[in-house]
Amino acid sequence: MLERVLITWALCVMWSVSILADTVKTKDGRSLEGKVIEENDEQIVLEMEKSIGKVKITILKKNILSVEKTLSPKEQYEQRRAGVKDDDMAGQLALASWCVEKGLKTEAGRHLIQIVTKGAESPEQADARRLLGKLGYRQFPKEGWMQEDDFWSPKGWVRWKGGWATKEFMLADRAYDILKEELDHTEKRVNAQESAVNAQHADANALSQEYERMRSLEASLYEESKQLFDKAMNALGRTGATGVAAADIQTVSVDNFGNIVVTNGRIVAAAAVVNTGAWMEFDGYRKQLKASERARTENQAKMKGISAQVEDINAKAKKPTARLDASTRDAAQLNDDLRTAEQRRVEAASAMKAILGPNGLPRDDSGSERKPESSDGEAER
Repeated sequence: MLERVLITWALCVMWSVSILADTVKTKDGRSLEGKVIEENDEQIVLEMEKSIGKVKITILKKNILSVEKTLSPKEQYEQRRAGVKDDDMAGQLALASWCVEKGLKTEAGRHLIQIVTKGAESPEQADARRLLGKLGYRQFPKEGWMQEDDFWSPKGWVRWKGGWATKEFMLADRAYDILKEELDHTEKRVNAQESAVNAQHADANALSQEYERMRSLEASLYEESKQLFDKAMNALGRTGATGVAAADIQTVSVDNFGNIVVTNGRIVAAAAVVNTGAWMEFDGYRKQLKASERARTENQAKMKGISAQVEDINAKAKKPTARLDASTRDAAQLNDDLRTAEQRRVEAASAMKAILGPNGLPRDDSGSERKPESSDGEAER
């Protein structure tokens, strides 16, 4: 039945919305709809809804033919209530439903309570109880039917997370939630910063490993160059050349006459005594030595570059590492604060629980409770 009543009144509301405005008819034939917000002996001010928003217009009364004003919901309620008898449960339910649609929840509750308390075994009772529940009403052992706000608020309780709690518990629980959220955020920041620092350290470690590999290569190239130099000098000595300095090993050559000469043209072995086979052996070792020294120079340049990169990464990692250390300290402090907040919350919950009886309502002076009746008519368990 409640569904039929709600549908009926919904249709009435849809129709009434379109005529809710005051209608001003002027002597020149216009019909203006809006809300009369000011009026005196000479004129009225009409507020109208336009596409650009609300517009106020002033109309002289001498130009007005008639003004049809709509009643406010309260005024309409008084008219409707006068036509409903106290023992007319169907009428009371219809009027309550109309009040709900009009936002008159207090008036709706008054009629619904009348149905469930005076309309014994009436078919409207079940619908009335359901509607009372939707409006936030509940039947309490001593107070009877009333809104939960009116029952709990005077006792100093507040709405919290879908129920009711003491202010002390609400404050403790909210403080815990705030700290928990802050800790979660801080831990996420720590994880992100730690990942960034670890990535930098990984890059530095990879470069350091490459540097060690190149340092090992440097040692091998050095030993190779030393052996090639010794072999080249030995072969040069067998060519018949004498007095050749180690610094001239890459510049010593054979001139057009077959003499072995150094850079300044000084002959270190006359063509007549030059051992051609030894010279060719020397020249081969010299070329290998030059290639080895070039490879060593390139390797040393790479080592220098890698060393600079590692220093740069380590320098750049100082600030992120400092931020990580600070965030880690923040997280540790928040963990301590959270443990303290949790203890306070537990204490507040215990104090709140001590106030309540088994049915979730405050104990009366005798320390006993009566199970309240829920909106569907059965005792709550």
